[in-house]
Amino acid sequence: MPGIPRAMHSSMFGGVDVTAKTEPARNALPKIPTVIACIIAPEDFECCLAPGSTDYRKRLQYQTYDVTAYIRDINKLKIGLADGWYRGSIGCFGPTNVFGRQTKLLCQMEIAYTDGTKVVISCDDSFAWSCDGPIRFADLKDGEVIDASCIPSYGGRAKVVSEKITPSASNNVFPKEHEVFEARLITTSKGDTVLDFGQNMAGFVAHIRSYGLDENLEIVQAAQPTWI
Repeated sequence: MPGIPRAMHSSMFGGVDVTAKTEPARNALPKIPTVIACIIAPEDFECCLAPGSTDYRKRLQYQTYDVTAYIRDINKLKIGLADGWYRGSIGCFGPTNVFGRQTKLLCQMEIAYTDGTKVVISCDDSFAWSCDGPIRFADLKDGEVIDASCIPSYGGRAKVVSEKITPSASNNVFPKEHEVFEARLITTSKGDTVLDFGQNMAGFVAHIRSYGLDENLEIVQAAQPTWI
């Protein structure tokens, strides 16, 4: 909605100690905004932009992931919250705050030990919280602003809130990454530098380079058939 200020990317984490041999550990993520949960390597999870689009006035979706391979003796469960399907820019004209204005998270990790005991770690107000990390802004459609010089302080604590809707298991078709395209570098008649991927597509842009503290990079994505 016009005039409503956009929130910064939030990050929180909780500690998970494992000192005995475990059976497969599951991480359940019912949530409203776009969330990344990582023990070691979130890129190993095939599902992108989970849990996907739905009518958040009627349902909240969750998924479970087997994270046994990532468990060590001491772990951190890190969560990143950004404006996604619930509060982010969606639809043809990019309205925001369509289903609400408050990002929320419900996260639970279940660890089953080989002696038959089970430990459940759930998010609560003991989770450390911060919004001063390198991701200064992130939105489903409006892009991302990153300042690599920022280090999250985690000086705050998560706030416990209530939710009327009971989460249910997701039945969405998971979007997955299938192909990788390399761009063709071209210069338009106006002198603009363009990375041409050759077709209209949906996906992510990957860029690797070292930058100095006084350097900036701006990447704008668009579909326009008459660049040249």
